[in-house]
Amino acid sequence: MKKSFVCVVVLIFSFLFVACNRADASLNYDDSDFAFGNAVLTQEVDDVFVLWQNGNVTIKTTGNEISINETNNDNFQLRYKIDNKTLYVYYASAKTKLNGTRKDLELTLPTKVYEKIDVTIKNGDFKANVLTARDTDLTINGSINIENAAGTNLNLSCKNATLTQINYLKQSLKINDGKLNALTVIADEIELNYDGDNAFLGDLSCNALTVNGKNGNLTIGFSDKVGGYETSANVLNGEIVADGKKDETTYVYKKNGSFAYPSVDINVNLTNGNLGLVFPK
Repeated sequence: MKKSFVCVVVLIFSFLFVACNRADASLNYDDSDFAFGNAVLTQEVDDVFVLWQNGNVTIKTTGNEISINETNNDNFQLRYKIDNKTLYVYYASAKTKLNGTRKDLELTLPTKVYEKIDVTIKNGDFKANVLTARDTDLTINGSINIENAAGTNLNLSCKNATLTQINYLKQSLKINDGKLNALTVIADEIELNYDGDNAFLGDLSCNALTVNGKNGNLTIGFSDKVGGYETSANVLNGEIVADGKKDETTYVYKKNGSFAYPSVDINVNLTNGNLGLVFPK
């Protein structure tokens, strides 16, 4: 009986070991035709795909060349290739045994509108001066800092986010365990989910906003470019502070006393935290 128990335990731990290695995402790819190390490329690309394991990733948009530079690559170098106008950048070779080495990537891209920019960082932060893509997917186990981003669809998931200006028709923002500070937000439709700290949406201009917050205060500063707002709020453990006039559970703002354009539909659900609504003067 003891031998059988030991065998079962060994099998379980063997399974967990294999599962953890596979979960390391990541580096399970065919790298047979990938180049390695830093590079300057002149080929045209429409899509950008980055998968980084440990370290920060910075994207700079300028000029007309692609520049790939990593730091601390003594142990193993990144892999990259361009295939069918898609740039792929991986943290290391698929054959590399990961040891937690931390290294940073700086990627310079030509100025243009990309079809898709997809960045995943397992452990590190992301920073960009300008991102312009029809579809942008950012899955970052760390912080995000973006100065200016625009396009059609934005899917963002991270711990903390500082966004100077974002302008996407459809935005899905998920803040897992930190703060959101978005200074200017322009969209048609926004869905925000956050848990862990305070969230701020400033100079907001959109047609529909849905917010689900578990912990932390939410402050919304509305743009004066929109004719009016109707905000429905459900706050379980917190207070609502608003400049606008309260009509039952709805806070209403009308530009010049009336809706000059169709009003923006705002739905907010907070579990623990206060809601602040700052309407234009």
